[in-house]
Amino acid sequence: MGKYACFYMVSMLTIICMNDHEIIDSLGGTAAVAQICGITPQAVSQWKRKGIPKSVKRLLHHYRENTKNAVQGNVQPTAE
Repeated sequence: MGKYACFYMVSMLTIICMNDHEIIDSLGGTAAVAQICGITPQAVSQWKRKGIPKSVKRLLHHYRENTKNAVQGNVQPTAE
């Protein structure tokens, strides 16, 4: 729980820091993140305790930014 991911949000010109549990919750919870990543909810639950791998944090950050921009009408989400 002591691990933090800091994302630089250019549009807001601010740094938002969240712990791994908060990142998962902000994306809709364990099941939603599992679906985004194509893994089991049990694996995501382990990330809440052991930490999200750095490469996955980058993926989740990009997913979140693309989703936020699509909702605001700025860009279309990319299918990867």
